[in-house]
Amino acid sequence: MPETPLLQEDFSSMLEDEPQRESVNRRLAEDEFMLDDKGNKSGSIIRAKWQDWKTPSTDDLYKEWHVFSQLSIVRVAALVLLTFLLAWFARGQYDVVSGMSSLSDPSLNERYAFVTFLNPYFGDPDEEDVYYTNVRMLIYQTLHAKETRITRPNIDFVVAAVPGLRHDNWDRLEKDGAIMREVAIDDVLAPTLDRWKYQVSKLEILTFTDYDKILFLDADTLMMAAMEDVFVDAGAVVVKSLNMTKNDNMLNEPEPPADYLWASVDDLMGHDYNKRKRDAWSRYRYFNGGFWMARPAMDLYNYTKAFTGLAEGRYNTGFNEQNLLNYVMRR
Repeated sequence: MPETPLLQEDFSSMLEDEPQRESVNRRLAEDEFMLDDKGNKSGSIIRAKWQDWKTPSTDDLYKEWHVFSQLSIVRVAALVLLTFLLAWFARGQYDVVSGMSSLSDPSLNERYAFVTFLNPYFGDPDEEDVYYTNVRMLIYQTLHAKETRITRPNIDFVVAAVPGLRHDNWDRLEKDGAIMREVAIDDVLAPTLDRWKYQVSKLEILTFTDYDKILFLDADTLMMAAMEDVFVDAGAVVVKSLNMTKNDNMLNEPEPPADYLWASVDDLMGHDYNKRKRDAWSRYRYFNGGFWMARPAMDLYNYTKAFTGLAEGRYNTGFNEQNLLNYVMRR
């Protein structure tokens, strides 16, 4: 019985294996024959298959490489096109800078702002307006410094300024990147220092209702790290107003809003930078008026504003809006 003829692919694999290559040479030497349908010898199995299988010519190799290269180009082009389509589809759904998807982070669909406040300069005209300089530094830190700048596209930096600010200062702050907004003068409270006399005008910031959340920073704030995540902090949420039993002081007070957002940090009652007074809030229940977050809303503004005329017997106006806010937001 003749052996089953070798397939071309079997033969080609033999050539790569030394023992099998020796077997092929042996069978060639023995000149094994195939039998036709009549039982006659019809030729060498190996020689027939050897003739069927041959080393490709240079032209054959070039043709195969050319076809392969064309297929590779098509595959690369298809991959590039697919990547482009995916990027186009995700446009507006993904914040490339922060690496956060608006589909998974609803905060990217809201508008936030860092806000600071600037008075006209009341000092010696020959001296530097340090608060104006501080505002420029804060703008630089928030918008430009690599370590602390905003990366999310939905956060602005706003300067709330009372009338009287020098035009060149106003223009310079806009060129620095700030959004400038003029707020009405309110000097109803008598502060300890004359330069604080317009500070209660900060309450006008609560009317910036085109923002979902604002973080107020005093002009002399120095950032030590990026702060944009403060807007999604666990404490930066809207809460219901407490149902408080009215005492004598509260009888003539307006009703608070049904809900509101207000968050701050405790005032350290000093400048002990080496050891933070962590119990300051529990001891004094007094927060810092130079760092607070709110959801701007007219009901919150009207409620807070009403207390500017209700200071007597409730809070000391020496620290102006800071004492007012601490009374309004007390528990």
